[in-house]
Amino acid sequence: MLTDKNSQNVFQKVNHSSNMLGQRSEVDFSVMSLRKLLSIILSGGKTSQISDLRGAKIEKLYHSLSELGKVSEDELMSRTKLTYHHAVLLKASLELGKRWVQDAEEPLIEVSSSYDVYKHLSPELKGLSKELFKVLLLNSQNQIIANLNSSKGTVSGAPVYVREVMELGLKHHAVSFIFVHNHPSGSANPSYGDKVLTRKLVLAGEIMQIPVNDHIIIGNEEYFSFLDHGLIEEYRLDAPDMSYINAD
Repeated sequence: MLTDKNSQNVFQKVNHSSNMLGQRSEVDFSVMSLRKLLSIILSGGKTSQISDLRGAKIEKLYHSLSELGKVSEDELMSRTKLTYHHAVLLKASLELGKRWVQDAEEPLIEVSSSYDVYKHLSPELKGLSKELFKVLLLNSQNQIIANLNSSKGTVSGAPVYVREVMELGLKHHAVSFIFVHNHPSGSANPSYGDKVLTRKLVLAGEIMQIPVNDHIIIGNEEYFSFLDHGLIEEYRLDAPDMSYINAD
């Protein structure tokens, strides 16, 4: 059973000193040279003459990031005189960039029915020993732009904060929500708490103008869709009229 833990309504430029990048300021990394980026990584966010020299040496020895990504920590330490700590930082940064590119190249998954969502998430949620509440954020084409774990609970429940869920939608510029959670018992039938929480989420989504498309509960070999059972529309009827917000 899901529980709502939030009963309230949901209603510097870069400092180019030689010591440190400006704190809490927008930094445009896209305009920085490879040498400068390497310097920042190797100095943990600080800029210094030593880190600049290290970045210059790496740039001279390795002619591309692809080539740099293939070398081991031992080779980096041997050829560039980096410490093990700096070599690991650099390799981890390269791997992070590689994964970012891979994620960006993956096509967005479109979900047009409750079964699409069940098919996509049942391998992850089916059979879990604890409840996991997931938030799917969608664009205008009903494609999943973010698949987030909102909360993980116990065998019988998971705390869900309505306000935090709405903030996720705003942060990712979502057009709509789909919520998904599992029932470790194996039964997909919604509890009273599931219904109460879903109604609150639907009402909050209407107020924030990020509608809830569905809430799906996954059991062992079955699932329950609040949309398919008419409950999403039923809850939506209780929402205040927000049409005046977009009125001319």
